[in-house]
Amino acid sequence: MKIKDINISRLQGVLVLLARLIVGVTFIASGFAKAVDPWGTVYKFADYIGILGMSSLEPLITFGAFVLPLMEFLLGVFVLFGLYRRMAPMALAALMLVLTPLTFYLAVTDRMADCGCFGDVVVLSNWATFFKNLVLCVPIGYLVLRNRRIDCLYGPGVQWLVWAASMAFVLAIEYWGYTTQPLIDFRPFNVGEALYVGPQSDVDADEEFVFVYTKNG
Repeated sequence: MKIKDINISRLQGVLVLLARLIVGVTFIASGFAKAVDPWGTVYKFADYIGILGMSSLEPLITFGAFVLPLMEFLLGVFVLFGLYRRMAPMALAALMLVLTPLTFYLAVTDRMADCGCFGDVVVLSNWATFFKNLVLCVPIGYLVLRNRRIDCLYGPGVQWLVWAASMAFVLAIEYWGYTTQPLIDFRPFNVGEALYVGPQSDVDADEEFVFVYTKNG
């Protein structure tokens, strides 16, 4: 093998590792942000269905709110550690073929404040989300073509343990967030957060506020 060929091969290997890092970390973060607050993901799914006029899919909202974060997290883990080197990039490419046009539609119409890609952890504008997806398509496309140049970090006998542990982790935090509270609360009004803080001069320390709730008179 010529020195030039060796250098090209090394460069491709470095690019594969870099693409794995970018894509894997992004999808792990995206999946975790949705999984940690499944109710927020449910509400966001409901917004999407309302905007797209797909009311027939409403019974699947909760199911989708659990499956999408799990899928994103697992595919991120697969890509980051080199598991399922052919399947994982192709699955992400198929996912981006759906998400990229959808985020472009939201950016053009501005019918939603944000896409909810990273839950309440990082709130991106619709145009920022669209360009983020465009950028991600580049390393994902490269991995579809070149990912098999670098071996998996784990052997075949350990791969199933990695995805099984990852799946158990995501399902556990989803269940906890759905039945109790988010394991990590990134919401703007989490426990202990003041709902309203006005100017100090507007509130008298000795002043009392009485709220009266009435129903049916």
